[in-house]
Amino acid sequence: MSDQERRLVIFVTSNILSDIFDCALANQLIPTRVVLHLPEDGDERSIPAAVRVARLAPFCLPPVIAPLSGFAPAPGESYLLGPTTPTRARLAAELRRRFDLRFLTLAHPTAYVSPLATVGPGTFAGAGVPARVRNTVSEPVFRSGATEPMPW
Repeated sequence: MSDQERRLVIFVTSNILSDIFDCALANQLIPTRVVLHLPEDGDERSIPAAVRVARLAPFCLPPVIAPLSGFAPAPGESYLLGPTTPTRARLAAELRRRFDLRFLTLAHPTAYVSPLATVGPGTFAGAGVPARVRNTVSEPVFRSGATEPMPW
């Protein structure tokens, strides 16, 4: 797989960004862009996207942070929808309508995904997450099993 084929664009404004970075790197994907569709949470417990992105420097070139209004798809990119808010379904529909995007399914190597589970496009399974037989996921959603904060 070439570097161009490994480029990952993440649509996110939430604290799940660090979990997604961890999962992307574990799958040998290179996060190249973080697209913000909402203003960032100003909560004092939230780590700004710029800080999270800068902490990737030892592992890869930090991704560019850009607003959704300036987004245009590029050849060879994969797309992951990161919001865990109710706006997720609206954002997915807008991206499909405007750009005909298809979303990557991403599972951390330490996640357990049963071969009998139904996992749809856009699903994110974080480190240590079980997706068992009874799980059916058919739209972009996220499951993160991190119990401790990521180092970034």
